Amino acid sequence: MGAKGKLDGAYYGGGPPPQPHLNGSQYSPYAPPMQPPQTPYMGVGSMSNGAYHGTYPQQPPRPRQRQGRSTDDGCCCCCCGICTCIFKCLCGCLFKSLCACICQIICTLVVLAGIILLIVWLILRPNNIESYTNDASLTEFNLDGSTLRFNLALNISIRNPNFRVQIEYQKIEALALYWGQRFAAKELEAFSQPVNSTSSIKAEFKGQNVVVLDDEGLSEYNEEKSSGMFSIDVRLNLHIQPKFLFIKGGPMRPSIHCNTKIPLSTSGKTYQSQSCNVVWLKALWW
Repeated sequence: MGAKGKLDGAYYGGGPPPQPHLNGSQYSPYAPPMQPPQTPYMGVGSMSNGAYHGTYPQQPPRPRQRQGRSTDDGCCCCCCGICTCIFKCLCGCLFKSLCACICQIICTLVVLAGIILLIVWLILRPNNIESYTNDASLTEFNLDGSTLRFNLALNISIRNPNFRVQIEYQKIEALALYWGQRFAAKELEAFSQPVNSTSSIKAEFKGQNVVVLDDEGLSEYNEEKSSGMFSIDVRLNLHIQPKFLFIKGGPMRPSIHCNTKIPLSTSGKTYQSQSCNVVWLKALWW
């Protein structure tokens, strides 16, 4: 058969044996080796014959944000969690934004101050003082040209309606005015007023002073002189200080305005008690 012959279907020659083909034929001895069949690539999420062979793409989970904290890396919001955020803000000021921490600390202090003031107000329940005139005597009130001669005595009652707050009257200045012009002034004695009590202040004005009235003022004076009833304004400028037990509040400067109509003693008329207005010039409770 020869060196490269074939006997009974067997190959005895040199070199690689012939490769059988799928259809029964043979390749040349030097043909490239047959590759195994490959399944066509369907891709992720592809469809074949209406069936889905892939997997759905998964989205990465979103990071959760803790409530009560800011979205940045700065200090936490002290206005929301006062008790827990004060120390975090103080510690965070060493590493985080200094301006943000200062603003948050100020916000916390404002909130705490408001809470303290509310608690103090609920405990003390401060009320404004009340005042009225209960007696007045006018024995002389004569205007000669621009000189006014007067003799006036007035009793003013001041009531402290507070049940827990005492009031110290450190300075009392009494003023008497007619037609908007001051004609007398006197400083009264200071005193301390207990809680829920009424004190009486007596102001006496006697002497003469220059009072210049225009035509309208002179006409008004003549009418009041004929009727025997004069409109005189009396004011008390006070320097007071509230006191609760051993704690003293800040100084306050209220003013008591009494717009009174006082009868002349020779007219035979009697004086009627009149209420006064309390004007707070510079005063805040505590």
